[in-house]
Amino acid sequence: MTLALAAAPSVFNTARFDWVITLASCLFIPTLDRAAGITYPILYVGWTLSYEMLFYLVFSAMLLLRREVRIPGLILIFGTAVIAGLAMRQQGFLAFLTDPITMEFVFGCIIGQIYQKAPPVSKRAGLVVLSLGGALAAASIRENIDLQWRALAWGLPAALIVDGAALMERSGSTHWPKLLRVLGDSSYSLYLTHIFVLPLIGRVLTKLDSARIVYGDMIWIGVISIAVLFGHIFYLKFEAPVTRYLRRKSLPIEARKTPA
Repeated sequence: MTLALAAAPSVFNTARFDWVITLASCLFIPTLDRAAGITYPILYVGWTLSYEMLFYLVFSAMLLLRREVRIPGLILIFGTAVIAGLAMRQQGFLAFLTDPITMEFVFGCIIGQIYQKAPPVSKRAGLVVLSLGGALAAASIRENIDLQWRALAWGLPAALIVDGAALMERSGSTHWPKLLRVLGDSSYSLYLTHIFVLPLIGRVLTKLDSARIVYGDMIWIGVISIAVLFGHIFYLKFEAPVTRYLRRKSLPIEARKTPA
């Protein structure tokens, strides 16, 4: 992204090359883009990675505590931060740290705890949880949700969907289609590459259909399909080989044998 911005800035609508933002992005530090008034990194989808670094830091600190107080500790830390952020209406870096979206990380930790500690349940029970999450998501998707409520409006339904799917899998009677597993494996590559593929393919298809004969929905289906395909190719040719290489170089022999 840095090279693209430096070499061909005219391709991008609003993003501009900036050394400070570039350096901060490489360190996963949210930096305020004063022109846009937001805290996105130079590759703007990377804002989620900045949150990941925050979560790793806090989670590592929780490992110093007794096991039974780790989840309550996470709830206390992020819950207090969110309440303080809403009360004081923080801006910039503090707004980033106190955003309600951080509670969705807590949901993920709770799901992990349930998956590890709860007794196995039937496939039907997992399906009920998944369906409830899907119904809540469907109810929220067309609403104009204030972002301060996103953890409840979107995060909670998403957590139920993930938890339900995990419980169904844990029951031992559910095997997801291979295509879904393949797309899941390549989802990180798709996440990082779609920002380049979508506008490029969109422009190409728009030029090919200059008469505007094809429905917009059909164009978007084509664009998304190509982006998913490119993400999977990127995973096979770059992410997976690099991951295998780094595992060979950095992990003990026994750890290398352990599935991801």
